[in-house]
Amino acid sequence: MDTTTSDLPSTFADTDGDSRGRSTPPFSRIPTSPEPSGIGGKASAFADDLHSAVDAAADAGVDVIARVASDLHEGVDKVEPMASRLEETSRKAADLPLEWVNAAREVIREKPLVAMSGAVLIGAALLHLLSYARRP
Repeated sequence: MDTTTSDLPSTFADTDGDSRGRSTPPFSRIPTSPEPSGIGGKASAFADDLHSAVDAAADAGVDVIARVASDLHEGVDKVEPMASRLEETSRKAADLPLEWVNAAREVIREKPLVAMSGAVLIGAALLHLLSYARRP
């Protein structure tokens, strides 16, 4: 394993040179990754395996989250038109009683005698139905 670094600036130069005649920084003689040996090496190998497993789980988690987000977006896109139609229908339904009241006012103003006659007939019909329901 070659631990020398040839791309570092010359300000890190040491009096020792590498095999190609270039100067090497003083910290390049320190090994960057220890060789596994003994309990420390096994712990290091276990830590590397654990790190790899955590990275794989994180990558899988990101994929699952992206898939769930995509599915949620599709669901929202399907529900949004229904919500707008429901809002429009509820707005129309809220205005409907006001329209009926205004129409009734116009009829009463234009033809008060017809309106009173209709009210009397409706009252008589209700009285007959309610009194018939009380008979044994």
